[in-house]
Amino acid sequence: MGATRKDIRLRDEIALSIGNKINNKSGYRVGAHPKHMTSIEFAVIIAFFCLNIGIIILGISFLRKHTEELVKALDQSISQALVSIVENVKSELPMSGDINPVQMAVASFIQQMANRPPELKAQVISRAEDGKFAKALD
Repeated sequence: MGATRKDIRLRDEIALSIGNKINNKSGYRVGAHPKHMTSIEFAVIIAFFCLNIGIIILGISFLRKHTEELVKALDQSISQALVSIVENVKSELPMSGDINPVQMAVASFIQQMANRPPELKAQVISRAEDGKFAKALD
């Protein structure tokens, strides 16, 4: 007859307290507890953890280098595309040699205003004998 739940639980408790290996049908250790882990198992886990971190760091550095190269290539292709677009637009737009006289007058007015120094109107306020500013007589 089969084992009862109480028998199975008792067997598992004994296995955990002693640290024996009890194998189920699949062959895996049943009732494994971290305090029963040997130093070799712990070292293997730490080694795999360090290896995993190293692989992640190498992957990140590879991605960074590859991304920089792709950005440079994209920048060059965009600049070439912009140059060709500007050249095509220049060739397709009709440019007349005649300049509108009103535009020329407005341009010269703007240039004169830009070249002329600003006129500052400074007002000198005198001081009274006690050092305070005197009131303006305007």
